[in-house]
Amino acid sequence: MNELILSKLDVAQASVDVMHGKMFAFAHMVDPIEPALVAVTLTSDQVDADPTLTSNAVHTSAFDGNEAVDMTLPAATVGNYVIYRQSAEADEASAIDFICAGTDTFEANQIVDLGGIATAQSDVSAGDDVKLIITPTTANNGWGLPGSQVHFFCRQAGKWLVKVSSPKEGTGAACALAFA
Repeated sequence: MNELILSKLDVAQASVDVMHGKMFAFAHMVDPIEPALVAVTLTSDQVDADPTLTSNAVHTSAFDGNEAVDMTLPAATVGNYVIYRQSAEADEASAIDFICAGTDTFEANQIVDLGGIATAQSDVSAGDDVKLIITPTTANNGWGLPGSQVHFFCRQAGKWLVKVSSPKEGTGAACALAFA
C-alpha cells in the first residue's frame, strides 16, 4: 500500500518538475531541457499551406512572407509548450497569424512587444483573443529575421501564454503585431 502511494507521489513530483522546467524555459525564452521538445522543420511551401503546429515541439520555419498564412496552435493543454522559430528572412509584407484551436484563447493582460520602437509593435491581450498577428515588412523589419521566435506555453487549460523576440533589421521600426 505504501509503495503505491509513494509511486503516485513520484509521478506527481516528476510532473511538477517538468512544469517548473517548462515555466523556466518560457520565462527565459529558451528551449526546455527535460523533456526535450520535438524538432519540426517547415519549408516556406509547408508554411504557406497553413499548418497546425505540433504539441511540445520546436518548429523551425523558412516562412518568407510571400503570402499571408494561418498557423493553428495545438490544443492548449496544461504543460504544452510550442516554439516557432524563423530560419529565413520574412522580407515581404504578408501576415503570419497564430490562431488558437477550438475554444482556446490567449491569457488576458499579456503585454507582447517587439522592442517598443512603435506602438504598432506592442499589444495587450484580452481574455477573448484567439489570434496573434505578426506582419513583417520589406525593410527595417522588427520581426522576421532568422532567429525571430514566438513561444507559446499553457499553464491553464484552454489558455495560451505568449512571448515574442526578434533580432532587428536596420532600425527595426517597421512591422506590426496585434492580438485579435
